[in-house]
Amino acid sequence: MTREIVSAAIKQQVLDLFGNRCYACGFSIHTILRVHHRIPVSLGGTDEIENLVLLCPNCHTLIHLFSSKRFDGREVSDFLAPEYSQETIGQIAKLSQAIKQARQRIKQNGNIWSASNLNSQRPYSVEEAIVSVAQRNKYPDEKLEQLREVFLLTLGHIPPELKTRCSYRLLKRGSYISINLMNYLLYRSPGYGDLGGNPTYDCFLIFTNDLKGHFKAFDKRNVFNFSYFDCVNLGLSFAEVFALTDTEWRNFGKACQMAAEARKSRDWISNIRIPQ
Repeated sequence: MTREIVSAAIKQQVLDLFGNRCYACGFSIHTILRVHHRIPVSLGGTDEIENLVLLCPNCHTLIHLFSSKRFDGREVSDFLAPEYSQETIGQIAKLSQAIKQARQRIKQNGNIWSASNLNSQRPYSVEEAIVSVAQRNKYPDEKLEQLREVFLLTLGHIPPELKTRCSYRLLKRGSYISINLMNYLLYRSPGYGDLGGNPTYDCFLIFTNDLKGHFKAFDKRNVFNFSYFDCVNLGLSFAEVFALTDTEWRNFGKACQMAAEARKSRDWISNIRIPQ
């Protein structure tokens, strides 16, 4: 579950609006109450007060749990202990259903997020996404151009039969771009520090493990391993991406194929339209 953060000022407005109590169960230790988006930002929701509600950590977790695919067609009341009041169960069910309905509307609309930050109901173009990342991360013009080239270069090496199965996502309010295949990351421009630090590399690409010998100081790099197949996400500078050989790009393509055949997880929704 992705944490969607609002400003302290907006949180205070929500605290005041709901009387420092959880909307679902009435829990009132306000220091741990959370602001919940009725329609998540990731599904086109906004930070407008009408889209926000105050929840305790337990109810917040349950809402996102019951909105997941595993609970499709199942009643929330069948899974909660008798200690939960019918009113609380009803509120949890209602908020969970709102997320499910938003996700379903998007799928019916071609599996594309609305680009709510652009005040429109259309997906971002590739150029809009790239410019957003550059602006949010204060890239100079030269680095913006490098980001554009690397993203398009990566797109050009994803096996054609997999391109329509990928999701293309502008995330963290426009801070970074990712390309996912099911739950597996093929590409990401960092745009934020992993584990809270500043980004060490300009992007991450997926490769099979037999590529290790091609990069210096591999063991000291930012490397993300996958549990279900023998690939890694490897941190690279833009310069290193430009220097990849045909053999290394073939390795990238092979890793994409392995991701397509690996254990399935979630099928992410896109908010960037990629020309086919």
